[in-house]
Amino acid sequence: MMMLYSSSKNPMVKRLKDIMKTRVKGRKMLLCHTFSDLFHRLHKPHLDLKLVVLMANNTDELHEILSLKNFLIDLRVVLILPDRDQKTVAKAHILSPRFLAYTDSDFEQVEAVIEKMVNVLYPPILSE
Repeated sequence: MMMLYSSSKNPMVKRLKDIMKTRVKGRKMLLCHTFSDLFHRLHKPHLDLKLVVLMANNTDELHEILSLKNFLIDLRVVLILPDRDQKTVAKAHILSPRFLAYTDSDFEQVEAVIEKMVNVLYPPILSE
């Protein structure tokens, strides 16, 4: 299972949802629209959760996400940051994300990374 978190009505959220849905065909995807939802989901056992895409739309959201670092340790994290400020990027590395992007990017690289991760995490079943 994969999870997408973004609390914003940012137009890029729709694009990110479309990317995730396209790349995770036939696989369960959980959408969290509030930090509370994200918090509660990560506090449950997540044996089936493998990939988390987190979009922080401002520095306050990034700080909230950072508070969950102990619950993200065993997960592949794609983190989308609100800006390219050096301090923001340094803080983001606390989570050891597999990939960093920015809310003002065009998401082509995000799409490619998600596709590659999905292919590694869920390889196609070869029929005999």
